[in-house]
Amino acid sequence: MQPAMDEGCDMQTQSEEFRAQATECQELADHSRELMKEQYEQLARQWLFLADYAKAREELPQWVVTWKRINYQEADRRHSPFAQRQLRTIQV
Repeated sequence: MQPAMDEGCDMQTQSEEFRAQATECQELADHSRELMKEQYEQLARQWLFLADYAKAREELPQWVVTWKRINYQEADRRHSPFAQRQLRTIQV
């Protein structure tokens, strides 16, 4: 999916794109019947959930996002098979 452009200069945020998808799904649901209507409504709810999540991430200070990435990378290193072999060697 390409980011939406507003007159060629402003790009939508990810949360705005997700909300636009939710609106489109809801419009399709409004013109559908029974099972298709339910499926489009469910899809619209999922897009709104993603939009809320994306909005929360957009509002985080950049240092928090960077810190979380670094901590996850450190955790991955500690739990890698190589690190586990080193720990076993040290413990023996």
